[in-house]
Amino acid sequence: KATVSVLNCAPRKTPTMSSVAVQDLSVPELKQYIGVLEEEIKALTNHFNLLRNGRERYYDSKIAITGLEACKEGEKMLVPLTKSLYVPGELKDPSKAIIEVGAGYYVSMSTEKGKGFMDRKMMNLTKTMQEIEKGVNVKQQQLEMMQMTLRQKAGGPPQK
Repeated sequence: KATVSVLNCAPRKTPTMSSVAVQDLSVPELKQYIGVLEEEIKALTNHFNLLRNGRERYYDSKIAITGLEACKEGEKMLVPLTKSLYVPGELKDPSKAIIEVGAGYYVSMSTEKGKGFMDRKMMNLTKTMQEIEKGVNVKQQQLEMMQMTLRQKAGGPPQK
């Protein structure tokens, strides 16, 4: 018998995880669990996309730091405050950059350390994205199993 770990959505103080034999579920229960799985997949996919966007921003920052190293002291430039807002500025030391380290905190560091910081952040985000991707794959398999069981119970033709 195929079993699936599902979140118990019964009205309780705290939801619990349990293993359920898919074949033992009624049609309304299957529909409920399918809806829950679809929402979980949607939430995980949205979270994955946010992390991917964050990783892309760190990559863009690393490229900007690399470009900074090619500039000369006293060179005039536009300093990005946001993706679309720039202010005029003058480069004081091309070997240093001010890096946002999170939660609105900025640290002055060498461009080499800044690139290393960006690499570590991108690596951590990539690892988290891989874990989320694994979770989505598991939930997709569970969803497919429940949908197949629902079609069988409802008397519909099996589909792939």
